[in-house]
Amino acid sequence: GETAAESETRTVYAMDTVMNLTVYGENAAAALESAEKELHTLDEAVLSRTAEGSELYALNASNGETVECGADDILPALIETALTISDATEGAFDPTLAPVLDA
Repeated sequence: GETAAESETRTVYAMDTVMNLTVYGENAAAALESAEKELHTLDEAVLSRTAEGSELYALNASNGETVECGADDILPALIETALTISDATEGAFDPTLAPVLDA
């Protein structure tokens, strides 16, 4: 009979969120390590609103000026996706809501 796939689970804190990651397969531990590393990289270098070195922080502080993004263009792609979801939900998902919540 079939045997259950090997799995590894880890709880990660990144992006101000607790995440439970589960990866299956013979390379699960390595994949999980890689996923956690990528989450922390994205959190610190790209998506943090509060870390001065992140792309999102620079964009928020730019006052409409052009901001250089990393070569991988992750931030512009995520912003485009967020705006698409906002349109699809008729504004129920609002990626610009953080300033209101912080007030």
